[in-house]
Amino acid sequence: MLRLPDSLRDELKKPLGPLRRGEELVEEVERPGIVVTVGDVVTTFFTSHGRTPEISIIDGMTQREGSVAPPSGSWDHTVEVSNPPGTLTDEIMEAIRQAAERLPQKTLIKVRGEEDLAALAAAVALPPGTRVIYGLPNEGAVVLAVTEETRAICNNVLAAMEAEPDGDTDNREEG
Repeated sequence: MLRLPDSLRDELKKPLGPLRRGEELVEEVERPGIVVTVGDVVTTFFTSHGRTPEISIIDGMTQREGSVAPPSGSWDHTVEVSNPPGTLTDEIMEAIRQAAERLPQKTLIKVRGEEDLAALAAAVALPPGTRVIYGLPNEGAVVLAVTEETRAICNNVLAAMEAEPDGDTDNREEG
């Protein structure tokens, strides 16, 4: 398991790509290519505009304040993983890798805990050309285009995180 140290928190508040909202975000929905959505609001935005992302990672919460209705997409696989706040467990990283290997089949990853750092793992696991889209609270959505450069940035952040043993995790797949 990787834990986000306090020293990296401010750095990760900076968007890793351009910020989109409104019509600009609708354009992202309509663009072809592999899309990974991280967060309930972004995932729901895509599904409500008629597109089920190839991989969606949700935790059933918005801004840690309360549960939200699950998005209504049509995924081929649903996987449940544990991922405490401020971490990336081996379990969530493996679920993302497996989802990438299953493409073009679509996967919904439901997180018990928090999915906020999953964009980093997705950018490392998915092929160049993928767009990882994650919410920036009260701002919009960030579109992280996976390139060798952005992958290196994400790998550097992951390498700077504190490694610790994973707790008991239970990765369950449905469908």
